[in-house]
Amino acid sequence: MSITTKGNGRVVFGSSSSIITDGLEFYVDAANPMSYVSGNTTTNSLVGDKIGTLINGTGFSTINQGAWDFDGIDDRFTLRPLITASHLTYSVWFRPAITDDSFRTLGQTGNWSTTEFACFFNKVPAGGLNLRLRTKSGDADTSTSKPAVINPNFYNTWHNATFVIEPSTQYIYYNGQFMTSTARTNNTDITINSLSLGLSMGYGYYSGKIASNILYSRKLSPTEILQNYNALKGRFGL
Repeated sequence: MSITTKGNGRVVFGSSSSIITDGLEFYVDAANPMSYVSGNTTTNSLVGDKIGTLINGTGFSTINQGAWDFDGIDDRFTLRPLITASHLTYSVWFRPAITDDSFRTLGQTGNWSTTEFACFFNKVPAGGLNLRLRTKSGDADTSTSKPAVINPNFYNTWHNATFVIEPSTQYIYYNGQFMTSTARTNNTDITINSLSLGLSMGYGYYSGKIASNILYSRKLSPTEILQNYNALKGRFGL
């Protein structure tokens, strides 16, 4: 694992390749002491001066160099990227605990009826992981789902999900690979003032680990998404 210093003096983790920085708006990582120190209730973005807040005693684990630990009862994490954009890319590394067996949010901008952006996962009946993305504006919304089992190893396994939005289409990637896309009917800009992770969607709070979150104000290409995945996968044993 190498550490690359960027122009603003912040550091990001990388291996054979480093994280894409063009369009990077928000990047928090539990393993990076410039982003988070164990015992704190706030995190610092590795770009800019934005912060995140750990709520209701969300814990910290040294697993895989560092991850936030959600108890599945009331823990959640709020990021405040404060952006409005026509193109977005959001990526998260997560490791569900064995208690999670229904819908769990990986990022949601507000209540389900009004949220402009929501991404989540669930365990499918046959076992394994299913990813979903929903965008909304006014009365129009677009939902994208990977209906089949993406990975049969669901519990206590690290996963990377990347969600991409542009005016005409939205996409889901898993572990650096394109999974599915849907044409958008609500082709307006997305505003993210507050992005909650682990918040109950009526099915329960998230239980497990989350290690890092990355948000871009542009659409990353498949090559760039794969580069970001390759930059961090070694840390998670992939």
